[in-house]
Amino acid sequence: AQSHSNRGPKGRKGDFADAVRMIRRFLSEDLILSYVPDAEQRLWRRLTRTKTSMGDQRKRVQCQVEGLLEEMMIKLSSVVSDLFGLSGRRILAAIARPLWRVGEAMEQRNTIEYP
Repeated sequence: AQSHSNRGPKGRKGDFADAVRMIRRFLSEDLILSYVPDAEQRLWRRLTRTKTSMGDQRKRVQCQVEGLLEEMMIKLSSVVSDLFGLSGRRILAAIARPLWRVGEAMEQRNTIEYP
């Protein structure tokens, strides 16, 4: 039941009194029941919340990587529009490689595999 429809007098709080008041209002059909969506709608809501959360997490990680690169005096945001796009991931993979393998990576730049 909605809490505002079962509100008691101010300053008088007790579980038993609340239960009695709720029963009286239910019997007199004066109680406003809470809306509980069906299972499919709950699933869609959960999916939407998960999708939004995943997007937020991706943006948070992207900002952390950008901040880490800027601490190393590397400004990729002026070169690449999407840091986790194809070219951005290629550049990040080249940065992550040891220096002695950078030359090899530049020669094989079109054959690099990404997870």
